[in-house]
Formats: sequence, C-alpha cells, structure tokens
Amino acid sequence: MIMIKVKHPLEQYRQSQEAFLANCPLEERRYHELLFSYGNSSYRYHQDTQDYTPTETDYQEWL
Repeated sequence: MIMIKVKHPLEQYRQSQEAFLANCPLEERRYHELLFSYGNSSYRYHQDTQDYTPTETDYQEWL
C-alpha cells in the first residue's frame, strides 16, 4: 500500500519529525509515520481554514 506522506509546513517541526523517524525502531516507524502524516494534514487543514468565513450559500450547498 502506498501512503501519501504529508510533511509539516514549518521547517523546524519537519526536521524534528524526520530526525525522530530516523532514530525510531523499525517496528515502530510505520506507526509514527502515519501519526505524523495525519497530524500534519490536520494542521494544514486548520491553518488553511482560519481565514475562511462560510456564507449561507456555502452552508446550503453543504447540506
């Protein structure tokens, strides 16, 4: 299975995660890769939606 790896947008956290994974035991690496990818995608989503103000039309289309 191919996994999409979402990297953290902030360099210091991206480097920290990469260093952690490089030193992580092989049997735990996949778990942490998935955890970081999920967390990074959630972080990006919430950062991108901070300035988003939905309209009544957006809400009706969502329904």
